[in-house]
Amino acid sequence: MKRHAYGTGLVVILAALAGCSSGDTPGTDAGVVKEDAPVIVDVGTDVGFDTGPDVRTDTGTDTGADTGTDLGADTGTDAGLDVGTDAGADVGTDAGTDVVDVVDVVDVPDVDECGDGGVRVDGGACLRCGAGERVCGGACVGAADPANGCGAATCAPCALPNATASCAAGACAVAACGSGFADCDGDAANGCEVDTRLSVAHCGACARACITANATPVCAAGLCAVASCAPFYADCDGAPGDGCEVDTRNDLNHCGGCGRACRLSRATARCEAGQCRVAACEAGFGDCNGDEADGCETPLAADPNHCGVCGVSCPEVCRGSVCEACSAGSQGSTCRGGSICRCDSLGCACRT
Repeated sequence: MKRHAYGTGLVVILAALAGCSSGDTPGTDAGVVKEDAPVIVDVGTDVGFDTGPDVRTDTGTDTGADTGTDLGADTGTDAGLDVGTDAGADVGTDAGTDVVDVVDVVDVPDVDECGDGGVRVDGGACLRCGAGERVCGGACVGAADPANGCGAATCAPCALPNATASCAAGACAVAACGSGFADCDGDAANGCEVDTRLSVAHCGACARACITANATPVCAAGLCAVASCAPFYADCDGAPGDGCEVDTRNDLNHCGGCGRACRLSRATARCEAGQCRVAACEAGFGDCNGDEADGCETPLAADPNHCGVCGVSCPEVCRGSVCEACSAGSQGSTCRGGSICRCDSLGCACRT
């Protein structure tokens, strides 16, 4: 009997609360869900705490329903505010709009970016290189590897012209030069910059300059040679060390050219402007025709046309560089005009 009365009272209360509704039909209105104020039904004696499951009656589609046990205190008339393990607490009296529970964003721990000195390679594994190492080509390399730049900011290999590279103090250095090349300036950046087979300043080795007197030098196969001589000079001994050593303008052995020696008949020769000339004639001889090529061709002691001196002509004969008449003493001498002094019973005379 008492159980029936209690049930009847509960029906009356629910009907009264339903009568307080605005009269609108619950449902979805243009995308907004309207709901009646939730009815909180306490089971048992309400002493300020809900000890049973929280029963909430939403007449719309409530996407934020309480899913936990309401352990919060009722403060007067329950108006939908449960404080407790409620991941989406309703605030205030429901006015027809469901407040969607906000899902907490969980902080994601920072990805290990190798802050301990390593480097993440192409989004892959962390490489933790040792002291003095760095990552090149997906691997840890040291400062002594010329293939990776010897510790330079980039990983570009040491590219030294004409040289084999090594590392020194974390920088590219020349380990060895290619055949025929040398590092003469000490600058590793340009490698072995000198071709000692061709360099006049470093012919055959660094600082071995080709210095050739009166000549333009050339370095051929690492040896100095004469490319060309200055005007009037010649390399007559074939030794590049002394360059073009001969002045062909005045050299008796190379007058006007190598090997052209001045050798004049009955004369002391000289070389003047590249031509052999008579410096002096032997005693009793003169260069009376003016042709130095045949030296001192005239015997001044007997030539009636140049008796004693070029140009002194004798009427008959010249004997001992003195003009005289044809006589028994000058018999056989050449007379002027080419005749011969002859003597017979008729006397002496120049006869042909």
